[in-house]
Amino acid sequence: MTASSSEVAALGRDTNAFTGNDFTGAELDGVAFHDIDLRAQRLPGLPGHALIDRVADRVRATLALVERWPDERHRDEARRSLEFLARHRGDEALVTPRDLGRKLPPALRQELFEAIRRRSSDTSPDPGSPPREPGPEAP
Repeated sequence: MTASSSEVAALGRDTNAFTGNDFTGAELDGVAFHDIDLRAQRLPGLPGHALIDRVADRVRATLALVERWPDERHRDEARRSLEFLARHRGDEALVTPRDLGRKLPPALRQELFEAIRRRSSDTSPDPGSPPREPGPEAP
């Protein structure tokens, strides 16, 4: 949402800052953040959540794994979930295993979660640490 010129004049800014929020104790199942710098927040981490970048690239790589699964129904469910993630979560997302196919058997959901989060950093905060500053993307 873009602020109108009268809103910018009244507020003195065109966006609201959304940084330093502590979500570590929150249940974030089915929650998506749009246009929010997730690295500037305190988020729940592993084992149940992972902050991933390069969402579309990770989805493409994970789809290759899915294509090797023997059960067509499981492949279809995983494809739908991964494609939804790529279309609706932007380039950075906080994901849970449940985001990756609620109808999949738990072992396959976990396999997808592990595959898509490879090389992402654990988002668990160090107790008492300040929120992370936005920084360069992980390799």
